[in-house]
Amino acid sequence: MTYKGLPLIYMDILDDMNGIEIISLVDRPAVEKEFIAFNEEKVQFAVNDEKRVVTGVALIPGQKIYRRTEDGKEFYMTFTKEAVERIAVKFFADHNTTNVNLQHEFNVNGCVYFESYLTNKERGIYPTEFGELPDSTWIVSCKILNDDVWKLVKEGVLRGFSIEGVLNVVDEEKPVLNSIDDLVNYINNK
Repeated sequence: MTYKGLPLIYMDILDDMNGIEIISLVDRPAVEKEFIAFNEEKVQFAVNDEKRVVTGVALIPGQKIYRRTEDGKEFYMTFTKEAVERIAVKFFADHNTTNVNLQHEFNVNGCVYFESYLTNKERGIYPTEFGELPDSTWIVSCKILNDDVWKLVKEGVLRGFSIEGVLNVVDEEKPVLNSIDDLVNYINNK
């Protein structure tokens, strides 16, 4: 299967060893949806006490995300609704809520993912802040206690989320690819 002339690869988790280990705070989220920051004014003591919470899209089922491997192989990846649900549940089941980095490079402390939900119009779980989203879109909220990270959010340097982990490639012709080498070989033979 192809998309815009490049291989289209479906990603999922198929065993207990795989999953999303980190949700990174980034300047350009692959899902192309920026997060929103929540502030709260408290009248008590006439102080503006910020909540330091950012909420945004972590993963959108069916969205085609462009990727390029280190050796220059190009492809698009996507996720089914069922895959997004498995990934979201496993992230929290594996207790990864404080695994946060910046730009997929710098691990940081003082940030915790404390809210997570999958959009579902039938159940009335459908935020409008992010525009039109399909059911099973994964939305997360992060409390940012780290002053340096919060400054980057307020300055607009960090604008969204990006997932990071180990996933399986799923395809009708070749059910599971478990390594980067398998993925590159798969793309080369598409």
